[in-house]
Amino acid sequence: AADPGDCDDTDATVYPGAAEQLDGVDDDCDGMVDEGLLPFGSIVITEIMKNPDEVCDDDGEWFELHNVSVLDVNLYGLEVADLDTDAFTIDADLWLAPGDYAVIAASGDPAINGGVNADFAWEDFSLSNNGDDEIVLNFGGIELDRVVFGDAPWPDATGVAASLGWPGYDATAND
Repeated sequence: AADPGDCDDTDATVYPGAAEQLDGVDDDCDGMVDEGLLPFGSIVITEIMKNPDEVCDDDGEWFELHNVSVLDVNLYGLEVADLDTDAFTIDADLWLAPGDYAVIAASGDPAINGGVNADFAWEDFSLSNNGDDEIVLNFGGIELDRVVFGDAPWPDATGVAASLGWPGYDATAND
């Protein structure tokens, strides 16, 4: 009989309590893939819109993530926080193939967020448009990337996103 807690009865190495492997599979059946195994810098913050001008901040803020690893990565379970009290967890499957991008936004509705096609919309999070703030990505206890920003020398013009230029897509270039 099938084990109701086992997420893949066809693979004997996949079961609740199994050791997670860096293989793109949910080996321990906890709903997250490769948690705790993706190294720092495997998912990079490449663009931040902290002060939109077409719509209010609560609707128009967003940031972009880029998968620089060689694995397909499911961002389900990715924790996003600042160094204060704002935080959320991606609670839906959001797969990024190597080289893919995802936009994480305050609103998932392009009709009210300034026309942004968001891959995931957060709740209870805000990017400070008039001061210092941070975006910290944690996955399975590993910090993947951190961007700390403020007014200067960061671009702070209303309606302009701060973008990391190619080929500098790594977790230290966006600092």
